[in-house]
Amino acid sequence: MQRILLISVLATACTTADGTGTTGTGTVIYSEANTGHLHAVDVASGEDRLIDDGGAFGSLSMAADREHVAYVGTDGVVRVTDLRGNITALELPNGSTPHTGCGPGPTWGPNNSLTYCIYDEGFSSFGFVPAPGAPVRKLIAYEVAVSNDAAAIVYQRRDVDPTQLGDVVVENADGSGQRVLARSIIERAFMFTPDGLHVVAVAENPVAFHVVMHTLADGAVTELGPGDLPRPIAGGSSFSPDGSELLAVLGSELVAVQPTTGARRHFATLGAGVTIGSAAFIDADHVIYHRREDTTVPGSDVIESAESIRIASASDEITVMPQSGFCAVRAIAVDAGLAAVECNNAAILSFDGTIRASNDALFALGISADDMGIVTIADNGSVTFLATDGQMRTLATAMNRGTLVGPVAAYAP
Repeated sequence: MQRILLISVLATACTTADGTGTTGTGTVIYSEANTGHLHAVDVASGEDRLIDDGGAFGSLSMAADREHVAYVGTDGVVRVTDLRGNITALELPNGSTPHTGCGPGPTWGPNNSLTYCIYDEGFSSFGFVPAPGAPVRKLIAYEVAVSNDAAAIVYQRRDVDPTQLGDVVVENADGSGQRVLARSIIERAFMFTPDGLHVVAVAENPVAFHVVMHTLADGAVTELGPGDLPRPIAGGSSFSPDGSELLAVLGSELVAVQPTTGARRHFATLGAGVTIGSAAFIDADHVIYHRREDTTVPGSDVIESAESIRIASASDEITVMPQSGFCAVRAIAVDAGLAAVECNNAAILSFDGTIRASNDALFALGISADDMGIVTIADNGSVTFLATDGQMRTLATAMNRGTLVGPVAAYAP
């Protein structure tokens, strides 16, 4: 059974002059309008502080500890700072500070580890910092994934010869104990299982993508079936609450699969031209996911699609669908039953399908740890706290989107 809710007819936010009734927690970092200087603002108090006035900065990313920020200057150098302004330009062991200029930008992982793309010696690779203050490692890799305890990483080596495929390797975060999991193969979307005993990935062969599992103890490879892995969602997990199942698109279904046994549970059926962007468990029997259907008219030069956010169990599905436009699930708070979503505008979605509040911002940055609302940023740079009761409070004004390489604001709850 399926229920459809139109986001355009549900409750929208109203603005109050003093923000009465809005609380919120966490820290927002942003590139200040006009200057591009790095600032931090405390959501609860509104206190704003200047962190770095040494240029204009973008590609902002904040660690979960709410203390460390990674960002990129117009010189292309990646920097890390704490909120007291102790700034470090990330150097390789040889003392060089290679430019970024390739994606992705700085990304914080478990235990405040940091990965970022660098462009050095004529091609892109990855910088990896196991923890703030640790030496930078240069990984000749296509993609890097970090274990939940940040003790290990997995990646596919990038061979300097573009005609050769690199090996998939796992190693300790400091580079010791390296082992080859697969030779001369293309794999991506790596994820460690919650127990740290396996790595799941999407392997590419000449015919199709396949979901596979590597067992770290003996190197065994288990084939889970043709398909793909949806992108994770901040605050959520691609694994079931007990860690035994993985969300995957296998064949024409979104399923929870037990990697060790191959047993599957059905959540959604995909038709022709349908893809799933991101997905996460919200409890043992329900998932939230982003669905995109290609609706382009045959022969037309205009690409069209219908996008929606859906909450599904094995027997029921709620659809939150806009009239048109882009949709995304940016973050979820499982205990509070809330999601920060975008469907033409930023909104707070309850897991029963109700839109609690929305505003005219295009992007949702995250959910407050006190579950009282979300932080959003509009196309004009306005950073706002949107409360679940619909009230709004302006926190800052960042650079206009597109002036610097985004994001120009980030949030840690």
